[in-house]
Amino acid sequence: MESVDNQHSAEPQLRRRVHFSPELKEEVRKALLEHENEEKQPKSYVWSFLEACLWVGIASLVIIYTNFVEAVQFSDDIDRFYFNLGLAFLAAFAAIGIYAIAWCSWIKGDSEWERVPAPVFPFASFCIAAGLVCTTVGLWSLWSWFSPFIVFFIMMGMCMPFTVV
Repeated sequence: MESVDNQHSAEPQLRRRVHFSPELKEEVRKALLEHENEEKQPKSYVWSFLEACLWVGIASLVIIYTNFVEAVQFSDDIDRFYFNLGLAFLAAFAAIGIYAIAWCSWIKGDSEWERVPAPVFPFASFCIAAGLVCTTVGLWSLWSWFSPFIVFFIMMGMCMPFTVV
């Protein structure tokens, strides 16, 4: 009981301040500067290739396990309006990607394809987000809670091979 009373006493308790030696401060400062100056190693081509293969493999398993192609072609449970709207958004995203990567960097030879006009990338972001949402809504009545995961894995499997190029 006394310890509780001592904690709430009227006398302010002072925190002990820790003082470091100047040598230790200098060593810490040098270590922080070295850490900041280290360049991050880019991912190796082999790692990028293996990661892309993993995503393509997962997407293939999802497509096979869910009978995705047959379900999309023949199922009456799919809300066709949202599904087709989602496919249109994804096609617009693919067209922007082909323009930015294939046309600007491969054909025009501009290695800095990020310099394409400013509204292109926000519009591409909008297209991929709207496409994923609309496609998920279109497939919701068929797979319910599995729809976002199915759409995510299939889209990652479709997009990752382009990161290797």
